[in-house]
Amino acid sequence: MTTTSRKTVPPELRAPHPHKRRQVADGLREMVLTLSPGDRLPSISDLERHFRVAKSTVELAVADLCVEGLIYRRQGSGTFVAEPGDAGTTEQDAAARPRAGFLAVMRTHGSRSSIFQTIVESLEEEARRQGQSLVLTLDPDMGRNLDRATELWRDGKIDGFIHVGSTQWEQFPEMPGVIIGEVPESAGVHQVVVDNFGAGVRAAEYLTSLGHRRMAYLTTPGFFAGEPRSAGFAEGASRVGATVTTEVLSWTGTTAWQDREHLKQALRGLLEGDDPPTAFFTSHDFLAVALLNTFSAMGIRVPEEVSVVGFDDLPLIASHHHPSLTTVRMPCPALAGLAVQTLQEAVQFPALPKRRLRLPGEFVIRESTGPCPSRPASD
Repeated sequence: MTTTSRKTVPPELRAPHPHKRRQVADGLREMVLTLSPGDRLPSISDLERHFRVAKSTVELAVADLCVEGLIYRRQGSGTFVAEPGDAGTTEQDAAARPRAGFLAVMRTHGSRSSIFQTIVESLEEEARRQGQSLVLTLDPDMGRNLDRATELWRDGKIDGFIHVGSTQWEQFPEMPGVIIGEVPESAGVHQVVVDNFGAGVRAAEYLTSLGHRRMAYLTTPGFFAGEPRSAGFAEGASRVGATVTTEVLSWTGTTAWQDREHLKQALRGLLEGDDPPTAFFTSHDFLAVALLNTFSAMGIRVPEEVSVVGFDDLPLIASHHHPSLTTVRMPCPALAGLAVQTLQEAVQFPALPKRRLRLPGEFVIRESTGPCPSRPASD
């Protein structure tokens, strides 16, 4: 039985079929009718279990009721029943600003171009369906990007912005905005992101199911999205007593001789000793493919001696390499669609509580992973 701060949720409230946002919203409306203004609703995780749907479905349904003025969310405290009429001022303020019909799209300097292109194509398709167009602002400096977007917004030329890529930026302007990627908890902006932590757990679960107990996580400097991936991988490994070594490589992503030699030296260092790792999880596919090529040059067979898992499922790279790459597929169309939808609602209702929406990535099993070898690999 789920409880609120004052009243008990009636047990006769029937859970909807899975993944039905409208039915979840209807169930929440029934729940609100049994409560009084100021009563706290169950937590998102409790609602997720009660309605038997994904967390993102509950988040969207809760946002629907926030938009309707039936409930409101208080940072760090929960979701509460609103006083009647709380939403009127927000609607009037939004209606007073004419719509520009354009959305600014920007990206983090160094974002993987193929992922950015895929997401932008999906953003464009979703925006077109809603009668809007995109304006790209691709200055490598985040501050200048935001300044330019703010200028366009104040001039009435855009309705808001979508930033593609994780960022550690915390201070965002007053205009409506959505980040597709990781952001600091303190950032005052809506967020739509793949569940990086959950994907790391899934990678560890799969590799340990193959018998791997000594593993390594490899990433590159300043890769913010890699932090929850690493944490999830370590968590998944710890559940079965496996160990993970984390290595941050000074790798630039080029085919330069210095890059290849640095990767070889790093791998030799990891593979030396009596108990070297037999499986490697990388923060992105470019690094994973470089790993596959380096192992080949070192005479180490994949997956017979070591297994490799990437992240992104980059088109024409992950599936076309030999061996093909086991990886986590980024749900680009779903991320883009949810980002545009979230931004549209933020434009219409500026006081909408900031959302943190996470979508699961798809774990794609290919040729680069296999059972733990009976003997550790050596160079």
